[in-house]
Amino acid sequence: MGPVAQRSEHIIVSPNSCRRPFPYPSFGKPVKARNIDHFLKLQQLACGLVHWISRRAETDPSLLSETMVGNWRNVSSAESWLRESAGIFPVKLRPSRADFKTLANLFLGFFRTSFHVGEAPGRHPDDYEDVPRPRLLPGAPEGTKSTQAKKRLRDSMREFRLAALSHLASDSRRAVDAYDLAQLERRADLEDPLMLWAWFQELMRRVSFDFQRPAFHELWNDLGAERRRSMNLTRILAARDTLLKALAEVS
Repeated sequence: MGPVAQRSEHIIVSPNSCRRPFPYPSFGKPVKARNIDHFLKLQQLACGLVHWISRRAETDPSLLSETMVGNWRNVSSAESWLRESAGIFPVKLRPSRADFKTLANLFLGFFRTSFHVGEAPGRHPDDYEDVPRPRLLPGAPEGTKSTQAKKRLRDSMREFRLAALSHLASDSRRAVDAYDLAQLERRADLEDPLMLWAWFQELMRRVSFDFQRPAFHELWNDLGAERRRSMNLTRILAARDTLLKALAEVS
């Protein structure tokens, strides 16, 4: 049994060794730990913008038009809209010029996987009674409520977790076969760190790549409100180290 990999200033996120049947980008060099907090803050910024849009749409329903939301689901048009509209954002939600591209990838993910437009009762200042108005509602845009869709979602979440373990094993140069990876994925004591590490891996994919899947939103929901509020570099490193130790036990 080889030595457990030591903590360094880098967090491994490169998925180049993945043998699973879905596309992963090449990240090149590992992301430095000191940059992770910045990506987490951009994720929070993107989420804040979505909630800001939702509040503004209560008095300006045109914000949630089919054309507008369609533009937000495309990386180039989302980036253009963010750049053009940044001046009207609340000051705390304005990104730096260097962050627009990354923010666009994170922002559009919410409209592909986490929210959809539906009608709900609401009152415009000029209305005398509640009328159905477009609202931004939680949940993937479509196709996630059927039994088959829910099964696909569960399978996709398991795939995320297995891929996260596989990448970590490969990048820490540990030979772990598919059977042992599956056993680790099922271990109750690894459920929380693996959930967090899998979510983090997918966040890094969103940072550099606009391929989005609904399971990312489910991973985020499963983390729970308390862990989402306290998400930081320390927790991510702790989850990684717990998984490295478990991989060392079976390699």
